[in-house]
Amino acid sequence: MKKTKKITLLFLLIFVSSTVLDAQKTDIEQYFPDITVLKLNSPSPGYIFMSSKEVVPPLSSLFIGIFDNYGTPVFFRKISTKLGGIQLHGKDSVAFMAGIPRALNILDTLLNVDTVLSTDGYTLDPHDWDIDKNRHTIFIARNYRTVDMSVIVEGGNPAAEVKDFIVQEFDENHNLILTWNSADYFEITDADSPLVDFTAETIDYVHGNAVAFDSDTSFLISCRHMNEITKIDRRTGDIIWRLNGKNNEFTFINDDLRFSHQHSIKKLKNGNILLFDNGNTHEDTISSVVEYELDEVNKTATLVNRFYENPVLYADHGGTTQRLENGNTLAMWTKLNPSLTEFNPDGSIALEWDYSTQMFCPKVLKYKWQTSVFKTNTDTLDFGMWSGSGTDEQIVDITNNTTDTLYINNFTNHTAYFSITSPLPLKINPLETAQLTVGFDPTTAQTGYLQDLITICSDTENQRIARQINLFGQIADNNSPFAEIIPTSDNIARDTFVTVTFNEPVRLINGNELDYQNVSNYFIFKEVDNSGQNIAFTATINSEKNIIKLFPVDSLKSGLTYYVSFSSDISDYSDNPVIVSSGTFKTEGENINIQDIRKNINVYPNPVNNFLYITGAGNESNLSITSIEGKEIYKSVNNKLNKLKINLTDLKSGIYFLKIQNNKKETIYFKKLIKIN
Repeated sequence: MKKTKKITLLFLLIFVSSTVLDAQKTDIEQYFPDITVLKLNSPSPGYIFMSSKEVVPPLSSLFIGIFDNYGTPVFFRKISTKLGGIQLHGKDSVAFMAGIPRALNILDTLLNVDTVLSTDGYTLDPHDWDIDKNRHTIFIARNYRTVDMSVIVEGGNPAAEVKDFIVQEFDENHNLILTWNSADYFEITDADSPLVDFTAETIDYVHGNAVAFDSDTSFLISCRHMNEITKIDRRTGDIIWRLNGKNNEFTFINDDLRFSHQHSIKKLKNGNILLFDNGNTHEDTISSVVEYELDEVNKTATLVNRFYENPVLYADHGGTTQRLENGNTLAMWTKLNPSLTEFNPDGSIALEWDYSTQMFCPKVLKYKWQTSVFKTNTDTLDFGMWSGSGTDEQIVDITNNTTDTLYINNFTNHTAYFSITSPLPLKINPLETAQLTVGFDPTTAQTGYLQDLITICSDTENQRIARQINLFGQIADNNSPFAEIIPTSDNIARDTFVTVTFNEPVRLINGNELDYQNVSNYFIFKEVDNSGQNIAFTATINSEKNIIKLFPVDSLKSGLTYYVSFSSDISDYSDNPVIVSSGTFKTEGENINIQDIRKNINVYPNPVNNFLYITGAGNESNLSITSIEGKEIYKSVNNKLNKLKINLTDLKSGIYFLKIQNNKKETIYFKKLIKIN
């Protein structure tokens, strides 16, 4: 057995009963949301910034918080007033919207409110704000005016209250340098929404909900009720271009759907734009995250990617999105389950949370961040090889950077092998350093290489401030890892995926990590056997580094055997090479010759909400719809209708499969259906 090489930082945790281990409970913990981590497939590093606009019992307080990928808060503060979003303000400041009326509260490095900013002469809209590299801040606001709508539309109210959209830019000293008013540039009738009635007493024709700096001379706004993104000159206020809506100037390429009632416009480093498409007026109401490449000279908008949840979701209002440093994309689905998703670039899921039964967060974003209230002298402790008995210990220096006494009184981690062995609370005088002892005792461990993440907390009645340290340790291990491959049976659905589960965490035998970008290179997926045709697939690996899932790019063929295996270049963290194995499974049905499939069959709409229509199936056809688990939920035998209408209103959302056979029981049509509610 070779000595284990020191590895790069991993968020690899072995869960004990799926719970976090606590040193002791503190008062503030009763206010923490119970976040359910649905999927954890090596997401990007960083912390989730979120605040609660609404909470549901048993939660009893609004809050601002910063959470790790496991839902553990490293900063949490109870707030007694109304809240908007929280995000980084520049490189190192945290800022959040709060108060009545709302204002932007900017925290200093010690997390004290340092500055409070707002708009000048108009009511601040807490939907969004932005800051540029020169620390200029841009806010959105609203203004109301009375308009005689009877001269604009038939039946219009002669004294309608019209809501205008305001944008204000301030310099680094908060001097106002630009006020932009939609009334000067838009027509009220530019609205393109069933939510806007031109004959009503109140008309919100723009409903601006997002703003983003685009360049040193321009910014972007999102006009929800106009289905429009608008680019505006920061120097003059002039409109540069209008994307989508009634006044669209662009040709959309590869995207007939476009976007509807959008939120959260972002300008990406590559020049593309990213937005959350709520989809209110799409024929099938589905929400997604959309990226476009814009040619601003030739006025084209080319669809680059569209990210959907599975099953698909519909958020009729709200929603945020963000492109992360590693290329992943974050989506927040408002009050739905799941609540947020982090997508890999190919659309597979790296992180998925649900907190829908507890709170509503108006904005969710992710950044790399650490508190400066106190600091540790390291963010990693490597215990190396265990001594063989008792608890090995290492010292961590903790420095209090405040002028108040600080108490370390709590910690959380995820395994039974690491703990804080110092008595708590640990008192640290102002601007002084104290020592904390961390212990490693792997007596009950079943694998050779152990990792954990410990959160060292200073909890008070109203807040938590914490820092995290990655922990590594090792015991003697001469046993090679092995794997189980599923499925292994016949009659497997054509849209299946393959799960390879190792008995312990694995990496590459050269010491490099398996991750989203390289894991597919070390797994084999073929037709029939090891000499068969390769199957194109994507792959995910979980944060524990022991479960790999293979997702075929296309539906598998019917009635065919498939072969799955993996490379001998895989080992455990003690450098024991893997025991290579393989598995096979067979898909359901007869192998279908595509040339024999009926050309005139038409199935619509897909995705489907209420009724599914099928035409051209011919006489005496047999139709069935099955769930992804293989359960038959609809069957029609000897159907003699050329057009069939199937009521799927009561069917829950998800993925289903439609199969049509002729009277010889030959499959002539097979299609994946997406049901939405």
